Amino acid sequence: MRRSVVSGQSVEQNVNSSDGTVLRVRLLGAFGVSAGPHLLSIGVAGQRLVAMLALAEQSVSRSRAAATLWPDIPESRASANLRATLWRLLRLPHRIVEATPFELRLPPDWQVDTRELVALARLLLDRTSVLTDAQLSAAIRINLYEDLLPNHTNEAWLHPERERFRQLRLHCLEALCERLTSARWHGAAVDCALAAVRADPHRESASIALINAHLAQGNYRDAVRHYDAYRSRLRQDLGAEPSPMFNQALLGRTQTAAPDIQRNFNPIRYTT
Repeated sequence: MRRSVVSGQSVEQNVNSSDGTVLRVRLLGAFGVSAGPHLLSIGVAGQRLVAMLALAEQSVSRSRAAATLWPDIPESRASANLRATLWRLLRLPHRIVEATPFELRLPPDWQVDTRELVALARLLLDRTSVLTDAQLSAAIRINLYEDLLPNHTNEAWLHPERERFRQLRLHCLEALCERLTSARWHGAAVDCALAAVRADPHRESASIALINAHLAQGNYRDAVRHYDAYRSRLRQDLGAEPSPMFNQALLGRTQTAAPDIQRNFNPIRYTT
């Protein structure tokens, strides 16, 4: 049993009781299952089942798993596919599915990157929490840069989960950027904000986070450059202007900038 630096709570992270091998499921970006340094091959059907169980917060009934993963075939065939998939998974050197006659679940000794993201989100998005330097350091090591299984495009059951984790990681990037900016970890703050902008170039809150991170480091030119680029992108792609909140991110904060920056800064003029 080890203590999670991010959450501050004791969680089982060390896993196989016989040899201490770290067992891990990766769902952000490319799918992966590993036992220590070794990647495990579990087949396409195995990936789909493990992904479903890893995302579930509790046990999943066999009937639900079969119906979700094979929705377009008769129930009897879907159940047969599930049994065949379980049989292949049970041949792995490390148990990756706990199965009863009625339910399935991922064993608790497996680490899952999406669960780490959820734990981080609960901490970052709680405005009453205060993060230590150790927690900030752990937070910037969590994968906030990739979407949930982006290559599994034909899985209808994944669509709501994919959008949930996309929004979660974007909010985490923005919140982490704000906390890193306050802690004066400027390079890491800008990196987080750039990742959020890259994930959604039209997201105003991400651009505000980036502008604030640049200004906190005294990089007025970078802040104005992104201000202008975001306005142009929004006009060109959506035919819209940013909100007054976006304007306020720079307005009144460029007085100490170099004279040429002040001359070239052309804020939005809103009419009432």
